[in-house]
Amino acid sequence: MLYTCRFCNYTSDDIEDFEEDFTQHKGYWCPMCDGFTYYDHRKDKQSYKLLLEVKSSNKSHEHSLFQKSKFPTQVSPLRWPGGKSKVLSQILSNCNRENMHSFVEPFAGGASVGLSLLLSGNTKELYLNDLDFGVYSLFATIKENPEYLINKIEQFTPSKDGYIVSQKVVKSKYKGCSISEAAWHLLVVNRLAFSGIPKANCMGNPAARWNANTLIKRVRNISRVSKHVHVSCMDACEFIEEMYWKPNTTILIDPPYVLKGKDLYMEYYKNEDHEKLAFLLDELYKGVPGADILITYDECQYLREIYDFPVFENLERQYCIAN
Repeated sequence: MLYTCRFCNYTSDDIEDFEEDFTQHKGYWCPMCDGFTYYDHRKDKQSYKLLLEVKSSNKSHEHSLFQKSKFPTQVSPLRWPGGKSKVLSQILSNCNRENMHSFVEPFAGGASVGLSLLLSGNTKELYLNDLDFGVYSLFATIKENPEYLINKIEQFTPSKDGYIVSQKVVKSKYKGCSISEAAWHLLVVNRLAFSGIPKANCMGNPAARWNANTLIKRVRNISRVSKHVHVSCMDACEFIEEMYWKPNTTILIDPPYVLKGKDLYMEYYKNEDHEKLAFLLDELYKGVPGADILITYDECQYLREIYDFPVFENLERQYCIAN
């Protein structure tokens, strides 16, 4: 019998030339590249995909998918640049429902996908992580102290002056703020800024995207399921390494855009950060079977060069903020 590594094609007729999986007896590791190969490739059901955002040639494509979605899509209190609520159906079509008991977002942002899945009962546990202290604080406050936000929302009158005050706090990276205070300032800036971009100016009409009743409803809806929401503020790579080993888990990795991330987010990635993430994900997938991995990014050739193993597919959008 021939044993062949599925990654580097090293071949031998002697299993002793490999390192066998002695605990679960599912496969073996390659001595050349350290990749794991199943004895029976049909048991290799782990998914590893990278979806690249492209502009749809069909102007009604994204709208029709949005309309047909059976999941709640307007659930997050945040308007996140590059958010995925309108492409939820496409994202879910790339997920294995059997591996969604736990849904993990290492770059949570507005967390629209995970929240939609949790609120619709399509995942049981939601893990949200974001290195942006404001994002972490918002979801932590909804989980632990939602009435604080609700009271603030009820009493707030949107204005450019109020926006400037909160934007200064956000740009200082919440210096001296408690978790609840950071949550509030992020929410104000996010709702009042042009396209929700914290570095942008306030909209001409500050009240245009501030609907207190809607925001309170979204906070309450998330609060009702908050015992199933787990929130952290960690480096994404460290968080992914922790979550990768959870059974029946899907990790949705939505990093800052490559081309315009610096303009859109307070916590953005440089090339070395994108490359560190790519190396980690490739090595995890190659080395030991674990969670399903689904990555979403802006379209650029650079990503095709730094990732070796995911299946590349297009994520069609009528409007791509990164392009």
